[in-house]
Amino acid sequence: MKNVLFALLLLCALTSCSKEDDALNPKQTSFASDQYPQKWQLVSQSGNIANMPPLTGTNMSWQEFYILNANGSFTKTRELLGVATSASGTYKVEVVSGVNYLLLTYENDHELIGNCTVEPIERLSFKSDQILLNEWNICDGPGLAYKRVKLDKEAN
Repeated sequence: MKNVLFALLLLCALTSCSKEDDALNPKQTSFASDQYPQKWQLVSQSGNIANMPPLTGTNMSWQEFYILNANGSFTKTRELLGVATSASGTYKVEVVSGVNYLLLTYENDHELIGNCTVEPIERLSFKSDQILLNEWNICDGPGLAYKRVKLDKEAN
């Protein structure tokens, strides 16, 4: 009886740990590559200050979004202090260790690129089919989360 009880407790502990890991780590998703164009809107910004909640909505330092097109091209647009700036390039989805990533390669070096290297690329992980997370925060940049939203023309 003690062995059965111990086995149940061990199983519960392992299950709860894996649920925590799932919540913290990006998952492999079924990226819906047949639905274009796609708009991914910035929905939260977090910094490196402990216990500081992420900024959302109009409280964020800037607003921005990506548009992904069926031909493999993308445009990133940021609005800061009433001025909109855009950059573009190509993208692909890659799978590394079972996790889907969106790899963006810009045509030129640009101030909108948020990464930890000098290369004109950004890599974002799919937390789900509807949420992308940047990797800029790995090197003290802001943590940025994007949500897939309907394009203005899709809203009707």
